[in-house]
Amino acid sequence: TAPATPPPGTLLRPLSLVGAAEGGPAVTARNDLQVLVQAVAETAASQARMIWLPPLPASLTLAALRASAAEAEPGVALALADYPEHQDMKAVRYDHRGAGGNAGIAGTPRSGKSTLLQTLVLALTQGISPAERQFYCLDLGGGGLFELAGLPHVGAVIGRGETEAAERLFRELRALLDERAGQRQAATAGNGGAAGPAWPDVFLVVDNVGQLRQSAPDLEPELIELATAGLPFRLHVVISANRWFDIRPQLLDALGSRWELHLADPSESLAGRQAASRVPAGQPGRGLTRDGHLFQAALP
Repeated sequence: TAPATPPPGTLLRPLSLVGAAEGGPAVTARNDLQVLVQAVAETAASQARMIWLPPLPASLTLAALRASAAEAEPGVALALADYPEHQDMKAVRYDHRGAGGNAGIAGTPRSGKSTLLQTLVLALTQGISPAERQFYCLDLGGGGLFELAGLPHVGAVIGRGETEAAERLFRELRALLDERAGQRQAATAGNGGAAGPAWPDVFLVVDNVGQLRQSAPDLEPELIELATAGLPFRLHVVISANRWFDIRPQLLDALGSRWELHLADPSESLAGRQAASRVPAGQPGRGLTRDGHLFQAALP
């Protein structure tokens, strides 16, 4: 027989998984994919590894960086660098021993040079006696290095206009270099070439080295001499400049560690114009390693 036809004026109720059956609970429609995702989420022991790391932080403290950095690596951690090709972030370190003992920072005003110098000094003094590491600062920038004057490791902080004090500091450091060279020669002659005396590390920190050429041009050759001859005698030079071009080529060659912040002209970058163009202008502490990887410097 033919199927029954509904009376005129009536509608068949459509079949649906949405809504509530009479007298029963509401039922929500789900497709197969949603059911599968829920089942996997409920049984998964761990989440899949992300293929992209989060971006570099806008700021981080030296304490937070030290807590996350690997202690087994040499040197002190100063910044956090992004290595997207390895899907990794690593600490930017400064190792004062060996060829990297002299360091240079370049960047426009307010790009974070003085702050990075403060971070470097504080990192080097953590857990170290003043008898082991000593610092002498020449602040020709905005005065940020004077905040370090209270550290027992800091012997002097000299500012703009103190030409006589700056000249005396360079004389003392040159005399120290000559004294250690004599001690090394005497020790080598007396013990058949064995290692010389165990001297404390001495650091000369100059903020805004370009100003030195203008205010005390006679001291620039002395600075170059300390940088080129000082490392074997544990005397280190750490400088900052607004541009790499503000540093004499002979002095620049002696800087084994270099960090580049935002530059006014990316074409002057040592890491290349393309890499320098990725460094934002309004984010102090953001810069480039020597191989062109972005980093965020730690706050002191």
